[in-house]
Amino acid sequence: MKKDFSNHLSRRKVLFTAKKKISLALMFSISKPLFAFEKLSKIVLKKNTKDNKNSSFNAVGFGRKPSYNYNRPQPELIFHTSEIVLITNQQKYYSIKVSFLPHSIIQNLKKPNIVTIVPKWGHKAVEYNLFTKKITSTCELEKYSLFFGHGFYNPDGNSIYLSEHSESTSESYISQWKLDTSTAKRIKNIRTGGLRVHDCQLSLDGKYIIAANSSFSQDSKIKPSLAWIDIKTNKIETQLYFETFGPTHFYQTTDGYFIYGGGASLPGSEKLEAILGVVTPEKKIVPLKVPQEMKAFFYGEALSLIANEPNNIAYASLPSSDSVFAFNYLTGKFIKRLNIKAAQGLSLSDDRSILMVSSVENYSELYKFNSVSFEQLPMTITPKKLNEYEYNWGSHIFKLKYLEI
Repeated sequence: MKKDFSNHLSRRKVLFTAKKKISLALMFSISKPLFAFEKLSKIVLKKNTKDNKNSSFNAVGFGRKPSYNYNRPQPELIFHTSEIVLITNQQKYYSIKVSFLPHSIIQNLKKPNIVTIVPKWGHKAVEYNLFTKKITSTCELEKYSLFFGHGFYNPDGNSIYLSEHSESTSESYISQWKLDTSTAKRIKNIRTGGLRVHDCQLSLDGKYIIAANSSFSQDSKIKPSLAWIDIKTNKIETQLYFETFGPTHFYQTTDGYFIYGGGASLPGSEKLEAILGVVTPEKKIVPLKVPQEMKAFFYGEALSLIANEPNNIAYASLPSSDSVFAFNYLTGKFIKRLNIKAAQGLSLSDDRSILMVSSVENYSELYKFNSVSFEQLPMTITPKKLNEYEYNWGSHIFKLKYLEI
């Protein structure tokens, strides 16, 4: 017994020493920048003139996805230090360190140097000043509620709306927050008429909150839907229902179309057929018909969506099938499938001539293509291998306007 006890102590000592070394290594790695890129010293706000008011650059998260700690009565999400990388058209970079992998980077167009950074499945969202490089306000949730990744600023820029889901009650809503103090104040919760509201946007005319309710209720009485909610009364004015999976994301075009995408992405279900389609200006749902030669790749979630309006071309990334599909959103005709390993975020240059795609291939590369001919263009943004952990770009690429680095 004594020998067994001493062996037990010896094993505990070895384990403690190993854990201490791991902790020190993690502390050291976190203190290093994730990117081996040039960092520029300042961000300058551009004058809002006719010549440069449409100037923008890309912002995308980079880091490790959350993991679970199963050594607790309830599994606990563990977030890892990540970065936001700002990329100019000249392929220069500026990075901001944050405590979680950003899912959305939401710009306050009334104050373009202010952004809110939102996780997917996280308890905190933070508002950040790009000039001072400081957090200005924090939205924090109770234990079993989680931000679900998306949101938008009120037209006056004084508050923000964020999609939220409660694991304890299975309720979903869009919460509005006042951001004038270091701890943001919840103003109200807005019901969306559905479950697991993910993407939510302000309509282009500023009158409606548009919500993507992506899930069924267990008794199937509540169906997935797209909902238009009056921003003043918070009442649902229009709701379009889906029979299968609902939309998780959508894109609004200036000519009144809504391109929607969704589908299953959880392990074991990602081989189910994706959903992708268009809502017409008359609010009619038109699912896309995938040509036979592309059907083998049309599964998982249609994740990121964007439109090249002058050419009526829309693009959708499907990470599970290593695909980016291009199609005419007026006719529904598919044009091209790009084969890109775990394609995720999409972005178009200001003149719509270049399509940028983020990927996890070869330690998270970014790719550039001609947006019409689909010719691949030179791209120099490739992070170095950091360590044994898997680092990824965030799910989406965002355009920040009226700023220059």
